[in-house]
Amino acid sequence: MLLTGCSSQRVADAMRTDGIESRELYRQHRQQGQQRPYTEKSTLQPIDADAYRGYTRHALNEQSQLFKVLPNPKIAIYVFPHLATSDNAPVPGYTTSVTLYPRDEYALPEDTLSIDQAATEKQP
Repeated sequence: MLLTGCSSQRVADAMRTDGIESRELYRQHRQQGQQRPYTEKSTLQPIDADAYRGYTRHALNEQSQLFKVLPNPKIAIYVFPHLATSDNAPVPGYTTSVTLYPRDEYALPEDTLSIDQAATEKQP
C-alpha cells in the first residue's frame, strides 16, 4: 500500500519568490493608511451634552414618577449548619434574604395615588 500526500516540490512551485517581502508589503500598507485625507476620529462630531441634559433628566424623572416600583419586601432566612455533597462536607449556618415576589412589579400611573396615600398613612 502506497500513501501519498502533498509533495514539497508542488508546494514550492506554487509559492512566488519574485514578489516583495512581507515586511515591505506591511510597510506600504501602513504608509497608505497614514496618507488618507481624513481618519475615523476626525469624522466624528463632538456631542453637545448640555443640549441633551435637560431632556434626559426630565425623561428619567417622568419614568420614576409615573411608574413607581411596588413594594417587594425581603425576608431573612437562616440556613442551619448542614452536610452537603456526597462527601458530607460541613457547611456552616448562614443568613440570606429573598424577596417575597419573584420580580419587581411597577404600578400604573393611576395606581400611584393609592401607593402614595398608603406610604403617608404609615408615617407617624
